[in-house]
Amino acid sequence: MEGEGTTNHHASSLAEKVVVGKCRMYEAEFPERDELVLVRVIDSRPDELFYTVALLEYNDKEGIVLRDHFSGRRCSKIASAQRVGKEEVARVVRVDKERGYIDLSMRLRSQDSAVECSKRYRKSKAVHCIMTHAAELLQRESENGLTLEQLYRRVGWPLYAKYGHAYDAFEKAAAGEEDVFEGIADIPADIKHTLLQAIQRHPQPRPSTSLAAFTS
Repeated sequence: MEGEGTTNHHASSLAEKVVVGKCRMYEAEFPERDELVLVRVIDSRPDELFYTVALLEYNDKEGIVLRDHFSGRRCSKIASAQRVGKEEVARVVRVDKERGYIDLSMRLRSQDSAVECSKRYRKSKAVHCIMTHAAELLQRESENGLTLEQLYRRVGWPLYAKYGHAYDAFEKAAAGEEDVFEGIADIPADIKHTLLQAIQRHPQPRPSTSLAAFTS
């Protein structure tokens, strides 16, 4: 009996684990040229002419930053900027969608634009956490189980299109506005309920205490 109970408990634990998959934050699979994006350094070698970064808003797609793309005033900070794990705001200078290449630069971006980029990322990250939580709840509790990308396609990206940013829609929903999903086609009641549940549980993003890390 003990062995059977252990087996059932193990099976129950496995049943609770759901896989909703990964997904980019925005509908576009690639950023546009001149777009500012938040990146994390994932590989940097002193003997290479470039270092590799992951684009955090685009499902960690890899891009490269050429070392000669640092602005003059940043040359003294290159060692810090290339530290693996460091997050930076970068500008997209070339995108080859067929080959999957993304080239980025640390030049041609003002401090104000970098601050706006980091603010947008914090909002997008909050939306992503809510969407992931909602997808997990739907997998466990609803007949309308969706992957994270399916939930984005059905609700998240249409909200970005309607409000400019899905976070603004979630703020309205958290404040009790009932028409947030109006005009978003074919959303079952259980998906709306689950999204609202996830929104209410998630804290609002606070101003970053390390904003200088993105703009220095």
